[in-house]
Amino acid sequence: MIELDISKQKFELYDFTESVIQFKSPSKIINKFSLDIWGIIIPIKMFSIEQYGLGNDLILFDDNVYISGFSTIYFEDVDSIEIEVELLSEMKPHEHIYQYDGSKCKIKKKWGSNSSSEGYNYEIFSSIDWPFGSSFLSIIASGKATLEIEPERFIPLNQYILNTSKYGLNINGD
Repeated sequence: MIELDISKQKFELYDFTESVIQFKSPSKIINKFSLDIWGIIIPIKMFSIEQYGLGNDLILFDDNVYISGFSTIYFEDVDSIEIEVELLSEMKPHEHIYQYDGSKCKIKKKWGSNSSSEGYNYEIFSSIDWPFGSSFLSIIASGKATLEIEPERFIPLNQYILNTSKYGLNINGD
């Protein structure tokens, strides 16, 4: 396991668009908050490997990295958490769920207040496993952000693209 500091602007180096978050709703704002995320992309072709704090001995291929497994991000000194989910059907093809008025069915929740916060706004656009849907997550934290990853789960992004059913998270067995 490798632990990387991804605080503030370092967080922007990672791509979460193919990720699925296991969101554990907090009952209240806590000092340390964690997210388990499957499928983080490390675009090493866009930024140098050194910017990530990784060595050449960890990545033995010439492609962006897809992490085929769960990684954990820890946020310290959390001021607020906000999530909005556009609900999708769980069966493939995953289609939006609509309300009676024709608008997309969305749910939203916020913990804490960022009105006086000087923390960094960590934003993640991804999918969420429950309630299943596409999500926008905002975590404002003034402390450190840390990513724990398993290098043995690194695969070339191209392999994931060619076989998403093998390397992606299998939601509901489909």
